Amino acid sequence: MYLDEFRKYRSAVLEKITNNQTIKDLLTNVDHCTSTPGSLIEHYVYPYEYLPGSTEEAKTCITMLMSVPYVVDRSILHVKIVFYVFSYEGLMWTKDDDGVACLRNDLICEEIDKMFNGSDAFGLKLRLSSRKDGYQPAKKFHGVQLVYETRDFNYKV
Repeated sequence: MYLDEFRKYRSAVLEKITNNQTIKDLLTNVDHCTSTPGSLIEHYVYPYEYLPGSTEEAKTCITMLMSVPYVVDRSILHVKIVFYVFSYEGLMWTKDDDGVACLRNDLICEEIDKMFNGSDAFGLKLRLSSRKDGYQPAKKFHGVQLVYETRDFNYKV
């Protein structure tokens, strides 16, 4: 695998997240959000770990970190994707489909998990390896860190 494949996997992850209607609604705080995937990237969804620019806008975001901790003879044996899901404290609470009050971050994490836990859509079988509350990327923003990993890599056909 060459590094261009890595870039393609990152793009595929962004596409899945920004096309998920539930995630779009939760990020924008708008029911039946019609925003295009491209308009969500760099405003709500970032293909890197940090949140750039000012953090004065009350919003919910997803950032991510993809890594390959080691490579053997050009073969990737271990891939790690870390999602950071966080909201401004005034946006933390929402209601689920049944009208039950819950944390916005939890609902987004559930959608991410449905898409990636056990998925082999990217040529690799991802598994949730950890979920950690308490992620705080900026003052008054709170969230969750989800880590998906694979140790078995198959090239995408």
